[in-house]
Amino acid sequence: MTEEVAKILTVVQDGVVPTGYTKVWHLMPEDWEDIPLSYIFKKKGQKNKGNKVKTVFTNSAVNGIIPQSEYFEKDIANSENTEGYFVVDPLDYVYNPRISENAPYGPFKRNDTGLTGIVSPLYTVLTPRKEFCDSKYLYYYLESAQWHKYAYSIANCGARFDRMNITDDELMRLPIVWPALAEQERIAEILKQCDKVIELCEKKLAETQKLKKTCLRRMFPENGAKTPNLRFLGYTNEWELSKIGMHARVLSAARVHKCEWTSTGIPFFRSSDVVSVYKGTSNEKAFISVELYEELIKTSGKLEQGDILVTGGGSIGIPYIVPDDTPLYSKDADLIWIKKSKDIDSMYLFAYLESAIFRKYIESISHVGTIAHYTIEQVKATPIELPSHDEQVHIGDFFRKLNSLIELYERELEEHKLHKKALMQLLLTGVVRTKA
Repeated sequence: MTEEVAKILTVVQDGVVPTGYTKVWHLMPEDWEDIPLSYIFKKKGQKNKGNKVKTVFTNSAVNGIIPQSEYFEKDIANSENTEGYFVVDPLDYVYNPRISENAPYGPFKRNDTGLTGIVSPLYTVLTPRKEFCDSKYLYYYLESAQWHKYAYSIANCGARFDRMNITDDELMRLPIVWPALAEQERIAEILKQCDKVIELCEKKLAETQKLKKTCLRRMFPENGAKTPNLRFLGYTNEWELSKIGMHARVLSAARVHKCEWTSTGIPFFRSSDVVSVYKGTSNEKAFISVELYEELIKTSGKLEQGDILVTGGGSIGIPYIVPDDTPLYSKDADLIWIKKSKDIDSMYLFAYLESAIFRKYIESISHVGTIAHYTIEQVKATPIELPSHDEQVHIGDFFRKLNSLIELYERELEEHKLHKKALMQLLLTGVVRTKA
């Protein structure tokens, strides 16, 4: 960051408009224009007469405009009369008023599928005027948060508090910051390069995740076999079919009532926390007091590095390996606790609980009903194929390294996304100016 940019940012953070800039809804250089959405788009109200267009689009905050069949793995509107749906041609934009974590005022996306499709009449379809139809700058501007302040000023959430109520007139007055064409093109090119880096990172992550999935299937015996299809050199002995409870203690923590939860203290893990860690998402955390923790572990004992927690309710059979000896407590029947054992390498067991053969077993014992359960007794009775302890360690170490590589790629991806977000903020406000 240059000294000049740092000075501008300092002034902006103090709430002052820097010299050479103006601010109405947003900060911008004085030589940029501020134009309404209606100058760029025409509202499109073409209906799907005769149900001629069959491809139903959804407008996702994360994935953009994609066929509904790809998003939901089926067309949820395919059996409906879609004559009231709006037609979306390539390069049309769609505004979805549904609020989400990734789109606090609803996603505003361009149809880059190359297909003509239809969207629910709850969406607004806009077609760019000819001179703007291939504007990459406009694409990035509407992807950014630059228009959110205006949306906030007219914010009116629907009765379900998950949808914006914005009239067509309000939407068409949305202000767009508009630099000269040459600067637009340079800004778009910089952000396009960011996208290429992100795309490469996503590809690298996806390939590594695919490799892990393949290894979890091929490195454990399938269909009653005594050995796996893929094995490290030097190991030839058959594996032993046993049960988890024959080699490790399986227990549950003492009960903690919700009224005993606190906002700080010792982390209190529930099934939602394990699922959140497993999927790499975030959730609201819970804690218990240090005093309560010290009292509880006198009865139930401590979670230690190498112990494994397995979800017993909701999404059952999801594992979590305790990474270190930092104090941690878990919810009783919600999480089944497998103590580390000298008979089973902890990382091997964790990998086994991620494997295709274990997932197949879980499906076979799941209770029929609204909520599945995986109990202590079921965990004890869970079959497990065991190689020699030395081979277990070898397999466990392989998956530990593979998991570390995936975590590295996930961090890199998040860093690149944050870098792009910061660049968008700087470039689309003109705090950083591009050079010819």
